[in-house]
Amino acid sequence: VEDAREAVLARLERQGVPIRERVAWEDEEVWTPDDWRTKYSLFRGAAFGLSHRLSQLVIFRPPNRDPKVGNLFFVGASTTPGNGVPLVLASARMTAAHILSLF
Repeated sequence: VEDAREAVLARLERQGVPIRERVAWEDEEVWTPDDWRTKYSLFRGAAFGLSHRLSQLVIFRPPNRDPKVGNLFFVGASTTPGNGVPLVLASARMTAAHILSLF
């Protein structure tokens, strides 16, 4: 963390931004994926859902209905169709339509 901070500060200074005298490092907290998993019960410590690799985009994301647990549905950034507010809303609309078609 210290090396990364120093690299960012040095780059800003090279760009003419005198940042060091404007920042006071009084308290610092570093979170690892294990911290996220422990504190928030996040799968593999992923704070923002699945990654953006091609294998986890749009149709490759988990389905909105659990294939093993009857009548268990999912809505959100980590399900089909994906993340971002428009897609999360689309996920909710798709899941609601699916539920209504079943009942």
